[in-house]
Amino acid sequence: MEFKKILVPTDYSDLSLKAFEAANTFAELFGAKVTPYHCYIPLSDVDNMNIFGVEHAKREEEVKDSLLKRLNSVAAEFVDQKYLEPGVVEVGKPSSGIVDYGENFDLIVMTTNGRTGFSRLLMGSVAERVLRTSVTPVVVVEEFSKLAPIKKLLVTTDLSENSESVMPYACGIAKITGASVDLVHIISTENYGRFEEASTEAEERKPRVKELVSKHFSDIEDKVKGEVLVSSKSPHEALFDLDFARKYNLICMSTIGKTGLKYMMLGSTTSNVARNVETAVLCFNPKAKHHYIRDKKQEQEVS
Repeated sequence: MEFKKILVPTDYSDLSLKAFEAANTFAELFGAKVTPYHCYIPLSDVDNMNIFGVEHAKREEEVKDSLLKRLNSVAAEFVDQKYLEPGVVEVGKPSSGIVDYGENFDLIVMTTNGRTGFSRLLMGSVAERVLRTSVTPVVVVEEFSKLAPIKKLLVTTDLSENSESVMPYACGIAKITGASVDLVHIISTENYGRFEEASTEAEERKPRVKELVSKHFSDIEDKVKGEVLVSSKSPHEALFDLDFARKYNLICMSTIGKTGLKYMMLGSTTSNVARNVETAVLCFNPKAKHHYIRDKKQEQEVS
């Protein structure tokens, strides 16, 4: 799978601009076009708001024009002009705007915390909802993410069908970059009485991981290592340690695993990894369309 159209949402915070650098990397790899995007709440709904010197009392159209000029200007600082499309500014709820507009794109690149972020340990509400409901794959980056050059990928699996959904994207990236891939399944001893029991289970699951390598990475099988690792820690903590030790450029994860529960429920492996690692994370929700339609219906009922 390739990325030809990339959407980069920003709220103009310093951290959110980091996403343009990552988008430019993907644009160079796939010859993609990058569209900067900003969605904001109307000034009429906010008191005492001042954006880039535009006072609250000025007309919404003037505000929109000012934001659009700023959007195109900052995007041009990070994205090569040959990949850059004109920016888009919309009025509305940012998370809904990103998800709606992002339907027509192959990839969304954004940061987990922007202007409203409180800390690295709390994923921003906008990023959270986009990851949960987007029908488009999402790459989230942090301040110290080092995406380029992409040499090492970590792909996680809990051996469920849902977790396989991100593998075609990982394979596509690995093929075009020549990167190595570690396909990793974590077994936590927390779920077993003894370490020996977990180790026995790990041996039994190794053939399944090998099957996944052959199924999804047959074209580059020589660059892919399938592993089943036993850890005394939770899966997300084990993956955090693994990423810290091996210094991956990109982690690829499905946002729904074996349980089939909606992404970003407290304690989910993907959400915890995305919150805590500095490495860029590619997330794909195999059931996003269902959640997206349901959430839109709920919004309509409330309004």
